[in-house]
Amino acid sequence: MISLSRRNFQKMVWWKLLILLSIVLNFSNAAYDSSFAFLDVSNSQQSIKKTYCVNFQQFQSRNLPASPESSVTFAWWNGKSNETEVCKKNQKNFSGKLVPFIYHTNPAETVCSQRNVSTFMDFQMKTIRNYSTSAVLFLVEKGKKNAYGIRDYLFSQFYNPNINDSQKNPPVFYMYSTEFYNDFMLTFFGSDSIVMQFYRPNPFFFDFSIVIIWIIAFGCVTLGSIWAARTLNESSLEGYRKQTFTTLEEGASTTEETSPTENSNNDNSQTSSKMSECFSHCLSVTIAFAFVVGILLLSFFFRPAAVWFFNLFLVAMGAFCVYKCVYYLVGFALDDVELFSLSELNICWSEKELCRKKIGLISMIVAVFALALCVTWFIIRREYFAFYFLDFINICICVYAIKSSQIRSLRFITFLLIAFFIYDIVMVFGTRLLTPNGCSVMLQVVTGMDCTTRSKGEVYPVAPVDMNFPEKIPLLFYVPLLTDPMSSCYDVKIETEYRHVMLGLGDVIIPGYLIAYCFFVDAILKKRFGFGWISLIGYGTGLFATFLALRLMNTAQPALIYLVPFTLLPVIITSVVQKRFSQLWHGKFF
Repeated sequence: MISLSRRNFQKMVWWKLLILLSIVLNFSNAAYDSSFAFLDVSNSQQSIKKTYCVNFQQFQSRNLPASPESSVTFAWWNGKSNETEVCKKNQKNFSGKLVPFIYHTNPAETVCSQRNVSTFMDFQMKTIRNYSTSAVLFLVEKGKKNAYGIRDYLFSQFYNPNINDSQKNPPVFYMYSTEFYNDFMLTFFGSDSIVMQFYRPNPFFFDFSIVIIWIIAFGCVTLGSIWAARTLNESSLEGYRKQTFTTLEEGASTTEETSPTENSNNDNSQTSSKMSECFSHCLSVTIAFAFVVGILLLSFFFRPAAVWFFNLFLVAMGAFCVYKCVYYLVGFALDDVELFSLSELNICWSEKELCRKKIGLISMIVAVFALALCVTWFIIRREYFAFYFLDFINICICVYAIKSSQIRSLRFITFLLIAFFIYDIVMVFGTRLLTPNGCSVMLQVVTGMDCTTRSKGEVYPVAPVDMNFPEKIPLLFYVPLLTDPMSSCYDVKIETEYRHVMLGLGDVIIPGYLIAYCFFVDAILKKRFGFGWISLIGYGTGLFATFLALRLMNTAQPALIYLVPFTLLPVIITSVVQKRFSQLWHGKFF
């Protein structure tokens, strides 16, 4: 009876999870994030079929079928190519047909009697309804200035806000007039058996770009932590073991050889030392926290200067980290050839070892490559393909920053993680309550767009190519969406960038310090699979939770609120179970 009821309970739980997942998936597909749609045109007589990208006017309020098989079929209007003016006396009944009309926003360009710009589009739609038109295809002249002084481009958010979103209006679509006349009409004009279907495929719940950015972040913390552990040779580890062992041994011998009064004094001294160490950790974290908050606030109030500062910082720091990472990799395969030292070139007159050290050929080539790569990124950083350079540079920065970590106490890392856990919540969500227009300080600093003043009411959309978008802060990973079903419709020259997902470097480096410390502990304890891999698994799971929250909530997420507990708690729980928590907490293992 017990086993049967338990089995039934498990089945009930699984069914509830499946139902919840289906609800989530259906909810995620309830609205469109762009106005793009597909138009399938086929001619059964000539076996010709073509697919065109169009923009759907009612994308915010109506859904299209997800496939051509389930979509409504429209017949072709089959008129003459010069009969595309709304106000011309055309055939009166277009029921069941798709009818193209030239897209006019200025009544002066037409023969229409209506001359009021603000109501002109509704007047045209009323006229179109009088024709009993089942669907409308407006033909847009690319780049032409409309009545609102804005150039018309069919980009991802294009629609006309002056068309009343009424259920009386037929579905309205937009296509470039050049594509219509030079492709569509040349291919299908004159045929009586044209069938047209509008549809929009449902997006995948998780875009593959999330997998890519997960691999990048997980790879950075893994490579940086393992590299840090590999640089700990046996002699340095033995020295650390002796240091901690000597400290404990001195404390034990002192306790054995002294009187009770002296023992009490020694206990007080040790307690005072521990308190001093704890205070030192708290002070260090407080200073680091205050420094980061100060930088963020300065960047918020002086963002243009901050963008230039971080761009130049990335060139300098990026060149150094790219050099270190690439040279380390090349060093496995090739032996460097020593050439000369700075002192031999009379460039450095100091007697320090750095000036006397020989410069290697491979070292010099790698240094030139690293600097050239970062300078190239700086020059082309506003181009849509610059993210390839940016991601590679930031991978090297994260890997080397984690590799260089010298944190040797779980207590210090815990204080640091908790501080930045609070920092992430406050700066992403909390500051919305403090800023005048409810924007996030963090998002404004990173993107420059969150505090942009939004016009009240419906505003005619402006193509990104005609907008002066601010630069993003470059300390992030940027991966374009890869499995967006509408990606073929995006004109990146008009959009100026790909649709993308981002992850800040702090969300990699800060948890990476904990993971690097865990691998250091494993090296000290001579454990092959220990705290390091546990923290890595926790970090990977936390990343998954971050992107799941991003997908479900459809808003920017402070990643550390997921990464900190998922990474830190498994380490603490495991250390408590293995009775090593005190060792990890203080960084003393013998």
